[in-house]
Amino acid sequence: DATLADKLITYLTSQGLTDVHLVVTHWHYDHYHGIERILKDQRFKVRSLYCPAPTALVPGLSSSKWKGDVQKEVNAAGRIFGEAKDVGAEVVYLKMGDEVTLGDHKFKVYVKQPTVCKNDDTHAWGFINYGSLCLYFPELCYLTTGDGPEAIKDAVAYFGGTIKWFKIPHHGNACSRSNAQACKNAGA
Repeated sequence: DATLADKLITYLTSQGLTDVHLVVTHWHYDHYHGIERILKDQRFKVRSLYCPAPTALVPGLSSSKWKGDVQKEVNAAGRIFGEAKDVGAEVVYLKMGDEVTLGDHKFKVYVKQPTVCKNDDTHAWGFINYGSLCLYFPELCYLTTGDGPEAIKDAVAYFGGTIKWFKIPHHGNACSRSNAQACKNAGA
């Protein structure tokens, strides 16, 4: 959100970091809203925006109370793509199996489109449409996700590497014991 984006901007400027690569794990407002502040801040050169394609969002596909709002997310994604391109950033749609290298760091991508939503979370409609990107940084042995609780243990198996650290989805109750155990089994 805007407050957290401002904290990130303060940190980046205090470290003298000006080249920025942005990643949106999925098109939920609470995961992309703050990046507009970074895109508009002239102290930064946004080099790239990595994200899932918004065309994977299908209005009305979900049976949750949020159906119909998916189009608002699609519209917001389109606006952000335009802003990113206006500042010269490359927009890259990530898909399963992609590998990205940014300087000294590399990450691999896992994303699976569930056909059934097993999560009671109020934001769950997004999972039916595409799920969240899971990113694995092999050199750091680090796995991060957006909201994708259904994908964590599958991502651990897919990457097959050691995991020393992983980020629990911010909807904390959505990270089941089986997800946590899969990460622990991989060394986390």
